[in-house]
Amino acid sequence: MKKLFTMVAMAFMAVCVNAQSYELTGTTIDNDTFDAIIAAAEDNAVEVILPAGEISIALTGSEGAAASMTLPEGLSIKFTGASGDVKSVLSINKSILFNGTHGYIRFENLTLTDGGSQYLFNQAKEANVDEISFTNCEFKNFDRSLIRTQGEVNITIKEFLVDNCIGTNLSSGNGYSVFYFGTATTTIDKLEIKNSTFDTTQRSFIEASKSAINNGITISDCTFYNNVADGRYLIDANGQSTNINLTNIILGKSYVDTAKGIRTAGTITNTNSFRTSDCIYASNDIKELPAGDKTSTEIFTDPENHDFTLLIGDKIGDPRWYNPSAPSGVSSVKAEKANAASYNLGGQQVKSSAKGLVIKNGKKIAQ
Repeated sequence: MKKLFTMVAMAFMAVCVNAQSYELTGTTIDNDTFDAIIAAAEDNAVEVILPAGEISIALTGSEGAAASMTLPEGLSIKFTGASGDVKSVLSINKSILFNGTHGYIRFENLTLTDGGSQYLFNQAKEANVDEISFTNCEFKNFDRSLIRTQGEVNITIKEFLVDNCIGTNLSSGNGYSVFYFGTATTTIDKLEIKNSTFDTTQRSFIEASKSAINNGITISDCTFYNNVADGRYLIDANGQSTNINLTNIILGKSYVDTAKGIRTAGTITNTNSFRTSDCIYASNDIKELPAGDKTSTEIFTDPENHDFTLLIGDKIGDPRWYNPSAPSGVSSVKAEKANAASYNLGGQQVKSSAKGLVIKNGKKIAQ
């Protein structure tokens, strides 16, 4: 009985340690606040609970210049936003670094914005982290990447997860891709993006042309609109045998009609996804997901104003936009159709005999 009591007590203590938290009362995480957060950690883990409204990460160096938030060796950290109608908005003045070894870095129920950092993570030193995850978050107006790896150092992330998130106006400085794994010494075991929407990205969405993604890239139940800039890729894994699995996604209008699709030496698998007729890839087209016969404005309520509520009753794309009262309007497209509808460059359907440049199966062709 005594042994059993001891085991129960130890388990209770472990739960308490894992639940250790620091509740932020102000609106700024400065040097002193960050020190207090680190001091609050037990068993190298801490949850930072943020208040509703705008909060800034504003660390400074010895001469007063903006400094990165460098997580101490071994620390696992979770940033949790306030519950309720008003979200916590966390503005980053300089990127977060995870040098060394960490169990997890998590963000939940908050909005992340670029406060001058350009990147959320900009990792250039050796690192090994079990999990980086975003749950029920929004990403807004990052000039460059949500994550960038660089330098000839070993960077390993066992799991990178995005779930139930919305990204708007990312890579707006046209500098780097939204998710940029940029070195041959970067290894990701699992990369998964699900139940999310990405609206307006001006570079590639995922770039991993040098990095190994061991278990491939999985994107499921997601909605895309106004993505991929001139000459860039939805996913670029050039030279890598990266398998890519697309399940129940909607690819809406591309940012420009000179965007490119997917390049990888691995396999591309599509299950029950839909691509609009104005999602155009000038090269590296996704043959596994050819364009359908509806434009983005025929699928979404008001895409230009970020309302992607479906005008169709199909359960496809990000579940937050489902509209079960609407009539069924699309089905997944499995292969190119020889008799597919033709559209002009404005997305309007034209006769199959129309002369000039037309769009068919998501490609520009001359007739």
